[in-house]
Amino acid sequence: MNFPIWVLLLFSILIGDLHLTTAQNDFWLNYCSNSGNYAQTESYKQNLDDVLYSFTGTNNGFGFYNSTSGRANAAALCRGDIEPETCRRCVDDATRRLRQVCPNQIEAAGWYDACFLRYSNRSTNNGFGISAYGWNSNNVSDSDYRRWNQTVAVLLGRLRQEASGGDELRKYASGNITAPGLSTIYGMMQCTPDLTATECDDCLAGAVREIRRFDRRLGVRVYKPICVLRYENYTFFDSTWFPVADPPPSGEWFLGFFN
Repeated sequence: MNFPIWVLLLFSILIGDLHLTTAQNDFWLNYCSNSGNYAQTESYKQNLDDVLYSFTGTNNGFGFYNSTSGRANAAALCRGDIEPETCRRCVDDATRRLRQVCPNQIEAAGWYDACFLRYSNRSTNNGFGISAYGWNSNNVSDSDYRRWNQTVAVLLGRLRQEASGGDELRKYASGNITAPGLSTIYGMMQCTPDLTATECDDCLAGAVREIRRFDRRLGVRVYKPICVLRYENYTFFDSTWFPVADPPPSGEWFLGFFN
């Protein structure tokens, strides 16, 4: 399959609070805030070292990592279809590489295709006020433009409701939709599961509003530090991954009702 050329952009609502670096290695994009740096002797550095040293041991079982030490807090999230070992390797790699590309920034975030990582000295439920965008360089034809966008809106509306309605372990949804005369559209939405349903829905709603500037593109990605939106005209995800349940204990089982 010939994959499209992608264009990437990092945009901050907080003007003057953005330091953009180009992607390194497998990062799609990374964000190194210029809101403040830490010295090598500062307690924050030790807090961040402590958080990231044991970070990969904090998996909630569904690809969400979250840890706090002193003033430092960090979170990472794997896409909902990513297998556990691939997820672990992605997060482990992100914890090393983000420190390399943002060597002394108090606040930073990095996005891979399979996972993303953020850390800060403050609550990150507002997502730092930043969005990273990627869009397919190919456009929808003029004749298909209206139907394409109507179909995308239907798919994203369905996925947004499903993702925000998830539980405290996972807020993820993926699916596809086909309209007559159009190629199948595949979409995915996900929030960090520490968000409330309202917070997740607000983040995804904001992402949906932001993609309107790219509504002629055959694919769009919106990466935020707390939620992700993506759609394509080709499949890019597998079936949602679920943990394998432990086998029941040996012995006979009896089922019944009690008054």
